[in-house]
Amino acid sequence: MAKQNNTIFWIIGIAIVIFLILPQLQAPTEEGMIGLIPHYYKDGVEVFPKFSLLRFSVVTPPGGTYDQISFDISAINQDVPIENIQIIGASPQVFKDALPTTTQTLASEEIKTLWTSNLMDTEQFEAISPVNFWIEVSGIETYTDTTIFPDRAYSGDISFEAYILHSTYNCYSGDVYWYDNLGIINDKKEECGTSAYTGSNYCYNNDVYRDYVTRGCSGLSCTQSTSKIKQEDCGTLGCSGGICNPEPTIVQCYQETANVATTCGGLDSGVYSWDGDWKYGSPENVYDGDWNTKSWAFYPPSESNYYVNYTIPYNLESAIFKTKDPGGIEYVQEIVIPDSCLVGNVLALRAKIIKYPSPPTTQYFCLTSTNWQQIGSDRITDAIYEEAMWWRMGGASSP
Repeated sequence: MAKQNNTIFWIIGIAIVIFLILPQLQAPTEEGMIGLIPHYYKDGVEVFPKFSLLRFSVVTPPGGTYDQISFDISAINQDVPIENIQIIGASPQVFKDALPTTTQTLASEEIKTLWTSNLMDTEQFEAISPVNFWIEVSGIETYTDTTIFPDRAYSGDISFEAYILHSTYNCYSGDVYWYDNLGIINDKKEECGTSAYTGSNYCYNNDVYRDYVTRGCSGLSCTQSTSKIKQEDCGTLGCSGGICNPEPTIVQCYQETANVATTCGGLDSGVYSWDGDWKYGSPENVYDGDWNTKSWAFYPPSESNYYVNYTIPYNLESAIFKTKDPGGIEYVQEIVIPDSCLVGNVLALRAKIIKYPSPPTTQYFCLTSTNWQQIGSDRITDAIYEEAMWWRMGGASSP
């Protein structure tokens, strides 16, 4: 019989049993019980209920052509034999009509299936669901020839529902899935997608970031959120165009003369000046580019000064002042210029020759924003051969 699939939910449990209360004899009261045991069929194949201590459930699997149900009426007897056991009432009517009319007997301590009802199509119960199945029996206790009428044997309330494939939906494994009205997961309703990076790298807070989209399911629907994920820490280099700025290319640039430009970035806007008394009237040998000629300071006066202003080149990282004088064994010095003298556009340097008191000394200075700061140590000499600059530049040597 072709028909719509049905779902059967057993609301009240495993056939509620009744006790056959037998009359009082000289022996103790004898008891027994009768119960209804369901048999449920799907596609003509019996699908056994899942039993527990107090209840059972029968679940209709999806698909198929017809559902049917029948009941075993079973009994457990104790010591007193019972004869002429018969059905005297049952409900609902379709269940009563499906029951046999034969009589049965029960021996002492016998467990027995008394009757099995005919198969009933479950579709007819949907309109009156839930359905309470019950049965009444009577029998004759053979010791006293007394008719006994046990209480009704109930199966419980059974709900019959048509099977619904797409009954509800919920989240499962990061996507939205359909569930049938049995609570069984079906096919996918909505693909929520996979969490992944999206778009290209970009600069944020001077580091490299990329957007990450977290996709999933919450409640009954897909969710999506975007967060910034750092891809690379650029440190002090900073970020441009979605990548960290490269390490600057360090250029070592030698400048011999303050007012002559160099191809490596030295500028030609420097100036020279001096005071005191110098041999030949000026310290020109100090800036003539010849490291083998020197200039002397005369006495008086007791102090003479040589000044040179270098224009600080672009992208300067650090600077070294190179000088040569006759003082001591090491004629050539390379003195690191402190950052305090590299503020602004001009590096001002000074060589101070003190002729008196003897012995003569030469001291080197650079100009900070507030004062002349000595660099290097005192030299025992009153002459200077030459001076020049080493510039250490990063990146381009011009704007």
